[in-house]
Amino acid sequence: MREIFANILVVEREGLKVSASFMDTNKLTALNIKMVKQILVKLITRHGTQLELDMSGIRFIDSSGFDTLNLIHQLGKKYNSTFVLTGVEMEVLDMMDLLRKYHIFHIHQVTPAC
Repeated sequence: MREIFANILVVEREGLKVSASFMDTNKLTALNIKMVKQILVKLITRHGTQLELDMSGIRFIDSSGFDTLNLIHQLGKKYNSTFVLTGVEMEVLDMMDLLRKYHIFHIHQVTPAC
């Protein structure tokens, strides 16, 4: 099942496997993270969920965005769910490294900078 939330988040579900990706944005900031947070929290708090968040195209994340990703990661542990980031752009990895958050997340499939 495929759903679009607030014209920013596309979610595809198949049982406990959930894939989410962003559309029409290259930033996660306080201006757009509220709806994303609500949806991701709802998804990850279902016991045993395997949530994969495709970060392709996201080139900037502010502290609100990082706080949300960290919350989803923590909730995943609490609910025996997994949370994996894919398609992470080098600019975002550099920010994670700068903020010492790189080691917190499970990251697969890094997208090289152009």
